Amino acid sequence: MNGLALTLGAQQVTGRFDLAGIVTACFLFANALAAPFVGRRIDQRGPKKLVTRMAAGYFISMVALWLIPAQSPIALFCVLAAFAGLCIPPVSALARASWQKAELSADAKRAGMSIEGVLTEMAFMVGPLLVSIVLAFNAPRVGTLLCAFFCALGVTGFLRAGGAAQWGSVEHAEQRNFLGPLSANGFLPLMAVCLCLCMAFGMNEIMLMGFAKSIGNGALVGWLYFALCLTSAVGTLWFGSLKLRLSMPMCVAAFTTYIAVFFAVMAWAGSFWVMFVLALFGGAFAGACIAALFTMSGQFVASRYVTEAGTWLGSMLITGIGLGFGLGGIILERTDWQTLALVSALPMLCAAAFSFALPKMENP
Repeated sequence: MNGLALTLGAQQVTGRFDLAGIVTACFLFANALAAPFVGRRIDQRGPKKLVTRMAAGYFISMVALWLIPAQSPIALFCVLAAFAGLCIPPVSALARASWQKAELSADAKRAGMSIEGVLTEMAFMVGPLLVSIVLAFNAPRVGTLLCAFFCALGVTGFLRAGGAAQWGSVEHAEQRNFLGPLSANGFLPLMAVCLCLCMAFGMNEIMLMGFAKSIGNGALVGWLYFALCLTSAVGTLWFGSLKLRLSMPMCVAAFTTYIAVFFAVMAWAGSFWVMFVLALFGGAFAGACIAALFTMSGQFVASRYVTEAGTWLGSMLITGIGLGFGLGGIILERTDWQTLALVSALPMLCAAAFSFALPKMENP
């Protein structure tokens, strides 16, 4: 919900997509900057205390974004968005790390990561629809309040479910390399794939906002996000249950090339329903790509680094989406959504190219 709520709220205040994209980028870049340090601390000391404090900071900053007057300087929106990005708890990375720490086979871990990916896709389906509802009532800034509420609810549920109990004394006791997961073979190209992939996603998301506004109904963007995420969830489940014949790097290369084609074809969508169908097909392997990347991160690094590795990939994910939103907003403001649709395919093709640099391995 964060990217859509922040972008639409800031766009209502400023009347411009480029400034709105900058506000969202501040949130995403701050989150990307903080995440690896948060991951390293959690690997060494466990998540419970830190996650609770971060959730409180995030809640306060998102409520403040809802409360401050619309006439406030755009810099204030950027500062509050950045503080929210610094504080948002990395619960998704912790959930993935718990799968990597489990004593399971490589196939079972991939299935578990796919299940977690489907749950994430469900959030991506429902969250934008909720933001679209408040947009329909001409109150887009209420979206930040909803983000604060659901974060508090999610962190409470994670802690009550015992998620923080997966981190023990082993991580603290074992010798650690200063570079952590960055020193592992294949991890840097994995980060490059994730960055390019998510840059394309960010551009595509803001392109869909521009498309919805161009047909006179901005609230329809939530349904386009729903279409992308619906087939993505199905594709992620399929990927998790599949007996792979290709290596995971080759799967990622094939999936990203497929997505790039559909992102480019969206430039010729002439109506909402055509775009809806293209979104359905274009999203088919989006979640599978993310699941594959996080699965490979667990193969490339030692167990004591898995939380930090997940947050590094999370940083690339967030940075990519932030770059996509920021650059996409600039392109959309200066050209049109059709041009942005074509441009959004380029970083996806770069992700496919970087996939060939990933080592083909099954075990760490």
